[in-house]
Amino acid sequence: MYRLSRITTIAFVLFLAAGAMAEPANKGPNGSAQKPKGAQATALAPQELAVELIAYGRANKSAEALLAAAQILAANPGQATPREKTVEGTVPSAVEADKKPAILPSAEELLKEAAALAKGNKPLETAISSTKFGAARGAAGGRQVTRDRVYPGATDVYKIVFKGREQAQIGVIGDGDSDIDCFVYDENGGLIDSDTRTVPGCVLEFVPAWTGPFFVKITNVGSIASRYILVTN
Repeated sequence: MYRLSRITTIAFVLFLAAGAMAEPANKGPNGSAQKPKGAQATALAPQELAVELIAYGRANKSAEALLAAAQILAANPGQATPREKTVEGTVPSAVEADKKPAILPSAEELLKEAAALAKGNKPLETAISSTKFGAARGAAGGRQVTRDRVYPGATDVYKIVFKGREQAQIGVIGDGDSDIDCFVYDENGGLIDSDTRTVPGCVLEFVPAWTGPFFVKITNVGSIASRYILVTN
């Protein structure tokens, strides 16, 4: 009788242990926000700097600034990655074509813009014409760049998978026409990080506990449609 009771107890304990082991590991929040110390020393910084140089170059007709931006992009390539998105909120029924120049064109396109501004300046023309870029570097899973625009009061939502225990970095750089707020949620609906500063862009950084999908939400809190680039490491 004692022997039978002991066997039953052991079996019950083993049953509970098996149940505990069967519990899915992906419960609770998947990671936590981890901001860089001091300046924004992130893998997304080259694109942010390039966007600033491009804006300055176009506003001041500076071929030198555009050339510098082209060199930065060539040295720090990002793979152009079309991403499917869903939209929360109202989108205009008739969407006009965007005729503005891209806020982050390719390095080759920037060289053409710089060359047009440098006409008549022989040394600068020579510097631009002699600039050659090799094949784009970087693994397919590395830095990726998506271009799109978000309408006033609307939120663009992207589903992106990040690796567990590796720092995830998300940057959104707007065109300056509207304030953009950004949020990232895990697969369980938990808010992992947000950036609601009154600026036309965002930086989100966190370390997932496990590999899984995250939902990046880009909200236009302004009154004008805003083009943006979404960059991930």
